[in-house]
Amino acid sequence: MAADTPDAITLNSWEDAFKYPVPTVRRLEQELRRDAESNRDKLRSLVGVKYRDLLETAQTIVDMNTDIQQVESTLSSIGRRCNPRSIARKNDHIHELNNDGFKSGKRSAHGADPRDTCNRANVTIDDGRQLKAHLCLLRSCTNSIVKIIRERGSVVLAAKLLVVSRLLLKALSHNENAPPFVNSLKKNLASLRATLLNRIKLRLSAASITTDKLVQALCAFCLATSSSSNDAIRHFCDVRKNAIGEQITENIHSDGVLIALQLYLQTLRQTDHLLNGPLSAALEKLTTQPLLADPEILCFGELNMDLLKPWILEDIRHFTPWIKYNDIPKSERSTQLQTWSKNTFKLFSSQAKLKLEAFQNFEDILDLRKKLLESWLIVQSSTPTHSNLEVLEGLRDIINHQLILILQGQSEGIANLGREITSAISCLSTKENGNIRNSLWDPKLASVDFSEGAKSFKSEVVNRSLGRGTESLRLLDSYQTWLRAVEARASLIHGMKADNWEDIVEDDSDEDVIDHIYGCLTEDDPALLQEEHQNSLKKGFKGLQAALTDVINLFPESHKALKAVFLLRMIREIRNKIPSKLLDGEQLHFARNMTPELHTIIATDIVTQLSTHITKLKPLKNILRCSGRTLWEGKPELPVQPSSAAFKLLRKLEVSMEDLGPDLWNPTALSVLKAEFKRAINKLLEDSHAKELADSKTTSSENGVAQQEQQTFSGDDSSTQQDCKIQLLFDLMYLEMAMKSNTATQENSMTIHTEALQAEDETMETLRKRSIAYWERTRLLFGLLGC
Repeated sequence: MAADTPDAITLNSWEDAFKYPVPTVRRLEQELRRDAESNRDKLRSLVGVKYRDLLETAQTIVDMNTDIQQVESTLSSIGRRCNPRSIARKNDHIHELNNDGFKSGKRSAHGADPRDTCNRANVTIDDGRQLKAHLCLLRSCTNSIVKIIRERGSVVLAAKLLVVSRLLLKALSHNENAPPFVNSLKKNLASLRATLLNRIKLRLSAASITTDKLVQALCAFCLATSSSSNDAIRHFCDVRKNAIGEQITENIHSDGVLIALQLYLQTLRQTDHLLNGPLSAALEKLTTQPLLADPEILCFGELNMDLLKPWILEDIRHFTPWIKYNDIPKSERSTQLQTWSKNTFKLFSSQAKLKLEAFQNFEDILDLRKKLLESWLIVQSSTPTHSNLEVLEGLRDIINHQLILILQGQSEGIANLGREITSAISCLSTKENGNIRNSLWDPKLASVDFSEGAKSFKSEVVNRSLGRGTESLRLLDSYQTWLRAVEARASLIHGMKADNWEDIVEDDSDEDVIDHIYGCLTEDDPALLQEEHQNSLKKGFKGLQAALTDVINLFPESHKALKAVFLLRMIREIRNKIPSKLLDGEQLHFARNMTPELHTIIATDIVTQLSTHITKLKPLKNILRCSGRTLWEGKPELPVQPSSAAFKLLRKLEVSMEDLGPDLWNPTALSVLKAEFKRAINKLLEDSHAKELADSKTTSSENGVAQQEQQTFSGDDSSTQQDCKIQLLFDLMYLEMAMKSNTATQENSMTIHTEALQAEDETMETLRKRSIAYWERTRLLFGLLGC
């Protein structure tokens, strides 16, 4: 069998391997796996051996690239300095200096005293060379300052050159032979001074500046403005204060507040460090030697100091800057820091509150709260401030102020829902453009998608069962979106209690301070926000209830019941989804006083539509035979079932209720409908009885002939009328059973008045038993009425 195993290399595709028997394919698979594992091990060992060589080669390439860039930069600089024009210009300057000496010597040959003539010539030569050296050095200084600023070089060197330029300008201003363009150089120097100070200001305001660069910037400021060390530190604090305000106002994101706080804390630490001596030491070093003896200036090739220095005025060559510096006592240092800290933090707090008012994302503000507190708590014991407690309380106040505003503003969402409901109701005129309810038995329901556990089908069944139309679903979706945001905020507030601030606070902090911080951040703040959250929700739902109450008062007479149905369903949806945990069960009181009025409107409209059917319960006066008389049973014969008019009336009532939707008819609504129905029947009986009394008075005044004719037919008429009254009495008892309710309210205690139709006690008892029995047999035919 081994000889039958093919070589894997000879296979052209994977399909060729399956032309062999299964055992052969398995051996082939094992062989391929062994080869792959062997190749993997060889590759791993090869890479491991050559890995260090690969890293060394990469590092060599990087170093070569750096060296090449340096060589190119050096060659480029040499090329700029050795260009023909520059060399020619320097050669011309040397010839001019030599020619001046030659001409002065030639003029001295015509004098009387050769020694006096020689002295005057030497003075003239020196003045001319000094003027040209001053002009050349001044022009080189201004150009060098521009170059340093453009290339973001050393601001200290630029400040030193600025001081030298000022000295040269002062010397030139006293020279009568100075050319006119000196005034132009003076203006350029003033502009360069402003640019340099602006560059120093930008460096001082940068949050990423190191202590060394900060000291250099302050030294440059002292040189450029002849300020003392105290003035420099005061300027630094003012610049940082403005920078803190700009970080908050100019940053479009909320992170500007965090950057401003970090800049505030960094400024306090850096200022305290500067007041301890580094700045004084750096300024002292600047005053130890003349500026033109500074190696940094001597090595600056563009100035040509090796050629020009001998011709520079001696006062300029030996000028040493004098800067006032002294160590501030610790008490004054602390007072100065506390004053600046208090004023700056007050500015920070006011600007931060105004800035955060534009941000309404609750989660983002909580994230910012955590970052702010972390930035402060990590350094709170090592940062000199006016009061650590006030800083903590200030940060809490900034964040809590905005969080409370957001929580108070969330009631606006439920207010918008109230306005949307009002607008939807005002546009509700007919069933076609209103909130028409789709039937649960619509054949289209069977074609709904049944995938994913019949999610769509179940949702459609629920929506149809609860009478949710298109408009209702839209408003319900808006309400649920608002609820999700409310629940998310509640969850975030609860999550504040789980934050562990003890691990963030510095280890050398006092235990009492740690306990105070932990209590404020994990107990007081969540409790405050939770209380405000509950109050805002209660206020929002009360406002919504007031708005819906106003809607009821503005109902027009047309389509009043349709609007009441829509509003009743929306109240039910809102009430069922109120977050009970946040409102302590107060959702049971929402719109409780409104629903009875809405039930009354709906019940009145239904009964009004059935008024014609209710009047048919009363038989006609001249009827010849009682309807259903042949079905009477017993001795004496009495009805055993209601008349067709009574049965149809109940059926019409049940259909009207079904058309509006079975979801509306809870026990309270059903009791209101039954009470209104009883009231309509009682009104019918009262009107009928009053009419009979009026008719009896009219017939008593007729003549005797008419009485005789009436007596002829009185036997048959009285029998028929008596049967009709008994049938009506049975119908009323049957309707009384149908309108009976299990809830004990004042409306349900009302009964149908049958006093005008009273019969014998035995007859009444029989009719009552038969009506009860018939209702028990037929109650399920009337659906909602039988509940």
